[in-house]
Amino acid sequence: MTYTNNENITLYRSDVLTDWNEAESKLIFKPPPGLNYSTDLWAPEIHNLDGNWYVLLCTPNATLTYQVCHLYGGSSQ
Repeated sequence: MTYTNNENITLYRSDVLTDWNEAESKLIFKPPPGLNYSTDLWAPEIHNLDGNWYVLLCTPNATLTYQVCHLYGGSSQ
């Protein structure tokens, strides 16, 4: 499960889908402070394509008039 608290994207893993209290968690994305996309992160998705992990998320643009989608990639680690 991916989760956002408006400041970062955290990935959770649990053997029991109805109990997330004891789930393992890992911070997978935290934007630098002071940018227009430093807060209000929403709609996170995580995908594995050909052994590489990608995080897709949306943030407000600089004038807060519409949402911008971002795609970040990483290794299979």
